[in-house]
Amino acid sequence: TSFQSSDILVKKTSPPSTGSNGTDPVVIVIVVIVVIVFILVAVFGVLLFRRRKPQRNYDGINLETTAKRK
Repeated sequence: TSFQSSDILVKKTSPPSTGSNGTDPVVIVIVVIVVIVFILVAVFGVLLFRRRKPQRNYDGINLETTAKRK
């Protein structure tokens, strides 16, 4: 039953021109790798932004706002 359901999903998601044996596993692997890389880049970006940016931004924003207010 698991093979039948997976074949149905593959036939529904993939265009009929591509074979269910050759291209689909490669596409799935590529998609998984891209998603993992995207998540890692997003996590590292958030960590770097939260570690580096607040210090510089707080100084810049405080200086700018105090200078504008005064």
